[in-house]
Amino acid sequence: MKKIVLCSAALLFIGEAISQNVGIGNNNPLYKLDVTGRGRFRASSTNPNDGAGFWMDDYRNGNNVAFFGMADSIRMGMWGQLGANWKFRFDTKNGNISLGDVVNTGSSRLAISSAGSFISYYRSDEFMGSVYSTDSSLVYTAGYRFTPFCIIGQPCPSPTPAKDIIFNPPSLLIQSVPGNVGFFVNKPNADVHVAGDLLVGNTTSQPAAGYKLSVDGKIMCEELKVQLSTAWPDYVFEPGYQLPKIDALEQQVMQQKHLPGIPSAKDVQAANGIELGDLQKRMLEKMEELYRHVFTLNAENKALKARIEGLEQSRR
Repeated sequence: MKKIVLCSAALLFIGEAISQNVGIGNNNPLYKLDVTGRGRFRASSTNPNDGAGFWMDDYRNGNNVAFFGMADSIRMGMWGQLGANWKFRFDTKNGNISLGDVVNTGSSRLAISSAGSFISYYRSDEFMGSVYSTDSSLVYTAGYRFTPFCIIGQPCPSPTPAKDIIFNPPSLLIQSVPGNVGFFVNKPNADVHVAGDLLVGNTTSQPAAGYKLSVDGKIMCEELKVQLSTAWPDYVFEPGYQLPKIDALEQQVMQQKHLPGIPSAKDVQAANGIELGDLQKRMLEKMEELYRHVFTLNAENKALKARIEGLEQSRR
């Protein structure tokens, strides 16, 4: 009975071989090798070069050989004759993936060799952006064409111009210890270095033309220093400074409703604000002029007091 079964199996195998298809676990193979169920490849020794797997070749018979199987005891991957050995490894024990000339032995799920590596993003067949590096010190993130590169916690808007980078909620944490973070600058010189204009505000805020920092809201700080390139108003105390006459000053102020040299309410409204440093300089100028008037009045008061005391003594 066993001989009859073996003969039948042999005839089936020979028949399928003649038809150029071999079936294992099925009687109607549709491919050169058609397996129904599981198969197993086992390493022949502890040598990594004897790892389990199978070879694949193209029609040129040995010119472009590829191997798919175990790279070592825990990593499977793909080896390419023209691709400088292993370029893809998957750690079956820890779930880590390695791409390029690197073995991912850390806790990261994906490790990519730094120099010249890419992660590209496509919509259908249109390239939209990438993460890449050109050397061992710089890693770039780039959007492309009319789509910004977005790191988001919710749907990304559609800003203009192209190649914007947008960070949406919930949060963005940049940790660089030691090191600096640069925007539009390759070698930042501070913890955060922005080589351009900076806008802080809501989604409808617009930057002020001609200013590096625009804030649509309140600012609180412990100390603020404004450095001016123009002269500080100590010139008021110079002997040649022409102090405005009190009578003329009073008439001008009552007519114009603001101190001379100080912007009026209409001027501030038309300019959408004031220059803090310039205003401080102008206010100090008026304060120093006021002190000079006080000094003059004090001298006149002393002279009048001395004259009164002289008249009183002459009457005694």
